[in-house]
Amino acid sequence: MVELEVLQVALSLPLKFKKICSYMHNVQDYVAHLDLLVGSFDYRLRLYLG
Repeated sequence: MVELEVLQVALSLPLKFKKICSYMHNVQDYVAHLDLLVGSFDYRLRLYLG
């Protein structure tokens, strides 16, 4: 019975890893987007203030 549980855990690991990778990718996208927003805002502010 223990072998079956170990096998199930081993099989579920790649899926969990994939989910974590996907999550990390989304976070990176979000951070990049945020960075872009802040950068453009900063640029406009500097342009406005001259």
